Amino acid sequence: MTTAQPGMFTLKEINRTKILQDVIDRNLRPGQAAEMLGITPRHCSRLISRYRQSGPLGVTNRSRGRPGNRRLPETITERVLHIIRETISISVQHWPEKNLKKSMGLF
Repeated sequence: MTTAQPGMFTLKEINRTKILQDVIDRNLRPGQAAEMLGITPRHCSRLISRYRQSGPLGVTNRSRGRPGNRRLPETITERVLHIIRETISISVQHWPEKNLKKSMGLF
């Protein structure tokens, strides 16, 4: 999944915007909209107020572009990748030798 630009919408956000607009136009009840969106009626009312206040951009995911809470520090990530690359390079260097020994019955 690619990350969208700040002004871009995902399909989920576009559908959400259309449903919220139907609620504002009184074509749909908030409870029905919540059911269609798979959210609680309380959260639906929060989204409607954000939509009224900020327009369609108020419905977008506000966490987009931020690093996740469970992200490891960059130093740890680099150390782990270095260890993995070292291990793979060692095992790849000896891989043909091991396979030759096994295929020739030397093991």
